[in-house]
Amino acid sequence: MKNRPIRIPEKQSTLTGKFSRSQNEALDFQRLHAAVLLGLLALFIFRVVAQFIQLVQPVGFLPEYDRWASGALPYEMLLTLQLAIITGFACIIRYPLQVRIEPSKRWGMTLYACGLIYFFAMFFRLTFGVIFESAPQWFSYSIPAFFHLVLASFLLVIA
Repeated sequence: MKNRPIRIPEKQSTLTGKFSRSQNEALDFQRLHAAVLLGLLALFIFRVVAQFIQLVQPVGFLPEYDRWASGALPYEMLLTLQLAIITGFACIIRYPLQVRIEPSKRWGMTLYACGLIYFFAMFFRLTFGVIFESAPQWFSYSIPAFFHLVLASFLLVIA
C-alpha cells in the first residue's frame, strides 16, 4: 500500500469565492505586488527629487523646474504632500511583506474604482494636452500628468 499525502482542503477566498492559493504562492504573490509597488514608488521618488534638484541646483539633463509642476499648489505645500504620499506608500509596501493579508472585497472595489477614475482622468489630461496645442495650460503639463498616472497605477495595484 502506497503512502499518499493527505490533501487538506484550502480555505475559500472571500474576494473571489474560489479556493485560495497555497500559503507559499500567496506570499510570492504578495512579494510580486510589493515589487511592482516599490518600482512605482521609486518613480515617484525620482520625480520629487528631480524637481527639488532643479529648484536648488539646476542640472542640464533634467527638465526645467517649472515643467515638473502645474503650479496648482505652492511648492512648499506640494513637497509636503509628496513626502506624505511617499511615507504612506512606503508603509503600504512594507506591510504585505510582514503580514499575510486577507483581501477585502469592499476596499478592493473602492480602491479599484478610485484608481480607474484617477487613471483615466490623468490619461485624458495627458492625451488632450499632447494632441491639442490650444488646450488650456493645465493640460500642457505632461510631466505632472505622467506622475499622476504612476500614483493611479499604485492604487490599481493595491486594489
